Amino acid sequence: MRTPQSHTPREKVLAEIRQRPDAGTRPAPETSAAGTATMRVADAAVIALAASPVIESAVVLAGAPSFGAPIKEVLAYHAEHRGSVSIAVGLQALYQLRELVNRYEQVAAATMDAQQRTATDIAEVRARTAAIEQVLRTVE
Repeated sequence: MRTPQSHTPREKVLAEIRQRPDAGTRPAPETSAAGTATMRVADAAVIALAASPVIESAVVLAGAPSFGAPIKEVLAYHAEHRGSVSIAVGLQALYQLRELVNRYEQVAAATMDAQQRTATDIAEVRARTAAIEQVLRTVE
C-alpha cells in the first residue's frame, strides 16, 4: 500500500518533522518575516533604552552650556554639536513616549478593573432580579 504524497513544500516539511524521533515534543512556534522583524526592532529598542542614560550623560557632559548661559552661547553650542543635541532630543522623546505608554497601560488596567466590577455588579443585579421575580410568581 502506498503512503499519500505531500503536495506542498510545507506539507513535506511537516511530514518530515512527524517522522523524527522527537516528534512527540512540541515544535518551536513558526515565526513569520514580520514577526522576526518586530522582535529585532523590540530588541533594538530595549538595548537603546538600557544604554540611553549612559549616552545622555556623555552628551550632557560634553561641554554643554549651563542653564544661565546667554542665548547666543546656547545657539552656538547647538549649531556646533548638532549630532549630540539630536541624540539628547531623541532620548527626551523616547522618555516621553515611555511615559505615555505607561499612562496608557495604567488607564487600560483601570478600565479593565472598572469593566470587571461593572460586569460583577450587573450579574448580581440580574441574580437578585431573578430571585425577586421568583418570589413574586409564588405570591400570585
